[in-house]
Amino acid sequence: MTRTILACIALLLMMAGQLDAQLLLGRAGASIATVGGDDTTGADSRTGLTGGAALVFPLSPTVGLEVGAFYTQKGATAAEPGVDVSFRLDYIELPVMLRMGLPTSTGAISPHFFVGGVVSFEANCEAEVSVPNTGRVTVECDAIGLFTRSPDYGAIFGGGLDIATGGPVSITLDVFHNFGLTTIDGTVNPGDIKNRSWSIMAGVAVDLQR
Repeated sequence: MTRTILACIALLLMMAGQLDAQLLLGRAGASIATVGGDDTTGADSRTGLTGGAALVFPLSPTVGLEVGAFYTQKGATAAEPGVDVSFRLDYIELPVMLRMGLPTSTGAISPHFFVGGVVSFEANCEAEVSVPNTGRVTVECDAIGLFTRSPDYGAIFGGGLDIATGGPVSITLDVFHNFGLTTIDGTVNPGDIKNRSWSIMAGVAVDLQR
């Protein structure tokens, strides 16, 4: 996961050098994910990690276009009589969002909001099965007939705070919701199974124009 995040940051740094970006954002935090839809009865959440980087291109004094690349651990858990199953679905996510800032009188702490879309490419799929008196067994999803579909398309929205530090670097705190729009069931007759996740992230923003 660490190598993937570093690769995302390196790619965005190359983009920043060629395009007129305003901010370089680096973020990391927790992902609380599950699946939703008509065929997801009994699914519970899985908590994982997420991290990556983004660039913001100014469109107006308060609105920017944010383009990012993140590695996010998703999936779900389920409990059957005598068996606990954890589905681990990891993605490389490419969000494109409108970032809208809200200026404040002090300027030290300012809120922002964002809304947009995201394309996610599956990087890993595993199932961990826990059976009492037997232990835990981890297998690839294909080995147990769990076929998934990639890429996944979703809508994303959220908000956060920028905390100024008196220089070109500021602290960011963000919460956003990724709402899957397409089924991730890769079988011949796919069911209605869509990703749902909340991400809580902290990071730094570097003003590239200062």
